[in-house]
Amino acid sequence: MMIGPGVVLSLLVVTAGVTLAFYLRSRHLEKMAMIERGLIEEGNLLANNYLEVKLGMMMLGVGVGLMVGLGFDKVTHFREGEVFYPAFMLLFGGVSLLASYFVIRQLQARD
Repeated sequence: MMIGPGVVLSLLVVTAGVTLAFYLRSRHLEKMAMIERGLIEEGNLLANNYLEVKLGMMMLGVGVGLMVGLGFDKVTHFREGEVFYPAFMLLFGGVSLLASYFVIRQLQARD
C-alpha cells in the first residue's frame, strides 16, 4: 500500500499542530508555576520583546528582496533566473533582521 502525498502532508500538519499545542501549554504551565512561587510578577509577563518590530522589518526585507530579485531577473535575462528570488529574499531578510537588532537596541536604551 502506497501512501500518497496528501496523507503525508496531512500528517505533517497534524504533527506540527500537536507539537505547537504542547509547547504552548507547557510554557503556560511553567509561567503559572513561576508566578505561584513568586519568581516573576504577574504584570511582568507582558514585557515587550519587540516582536512586532522584528517581524515587520523581516517582512519588509523579504519584500524588498523579492522586488530586487524580480528586477535583477528582468535585467540579466538568465535562463535560470528563479534562483535570484530566494537568494535576494534571504539576503535582504537577513539584513533587515540585523537592522532590527540595532533599532531595538536603540529603543531599549531610550527606555
